[in-house]
Amino acid sequence: MFEEEQHFRQIWAWLILLGVSFMLTYGMIQQLYLGIDFGSSSMSDTTFVIVWLIFALGFPIAFYTARLTTRVYSDRLAIQLFPLHFNEQSFPLDQVEEVQATTYRPILDYGGWGIRYGRKGKAYNVYGKKGVKLHFQSGRPLLIGSQKPNELAQVLKKARSNASQKESSQ
Repeated sequence: MFEEEQHFRQIWAWLILLGVSFMLTYGMIQQLYLGIDFGSSSMSDTTFVIVWLIFALGFPIAFYTARLTTRVYSDRLAIQLFPLHFNEQSFPLDQVEEVQATTYRPILDYGGWGIRYGRKGKAYNVYGKKGVKLHFQSGRPLLIGSQKPNELAQVLKKARSNASQKESSQ
């Protein structure tokens, strides 16, 4: 019924990641090839290579491949934030009481982007400040970041209505 894929696109985050990557690559060349310890306290070459692999290569690759996929099926909402989730996280639509497209403040309301727990509930977001807020029967709110919040809200309302009609007819 609906599918959206989003990526982290914050320029400031890329600048930080690439800056750290450049700095560690420079340090590795300095320590491994020029024999000059990098930083005020030396670490072994093996440890430095491991740190370099994780922070200079691993984090930028994970950040580049990270994506939030939102899918609406006839009976559920499915979210997958790769590489943190290898399987979709599902939320049954018959448990949803309210759906509303909204504008939010990622840092103030949820503490940033990703899978976040803030004072306003749980959020899955990777970019921007628009999304859809779901209120469940259990009372716990869930925000899904979206670049198409109105479309997502309409599809969720329609699917929720269909799911509750199926449940009441059984």
